[in-house]
Amino acid sequence: MKEAEPLGHHHRKDPDMTTTYIGRHRNDIMTTERMAYLIEKSYRELYTNHDLRIADVMENIPAAATTYRVQFDNAIVALSDRDNVLVRAECDRKVLTPREKAAAIILGGTPRHNILILPR
Repeated sequence: MKEAEPLGHHHRKDPDMTTTYIGRHRNDIMTTERMAYLIEKSYRELYTNHDLRIADVMENIPAAATTYRVQFDNAIVALSDRDNVLVRAECDRKVLTPREKAAAIILGGTPRHNILILPR
């Protein structure tokens, strides 16, 4: 079997940046679907009987706030379309830290800071 052609780290596959190479080979890519899986996995690891800050979920996934931010945002939007996922704004925005504000996802023109994933 022929080995995959090496690429530099973080080479962008497509111009809209929805797929990013995460390793040194073409088969090591970060897709929105893979990021959604990592978000759900991270959520389960951090879950404490209430919704979580998106910033906490993001922080638990390596490079989600930097290299893979586009995939992270796209994955949160895709997850928000599911019936068992709620992506909510913080009612009292005065309590938000700069980290939490920076991690916000804009849905319907409103910054959302919390995510709740209910059992299916």
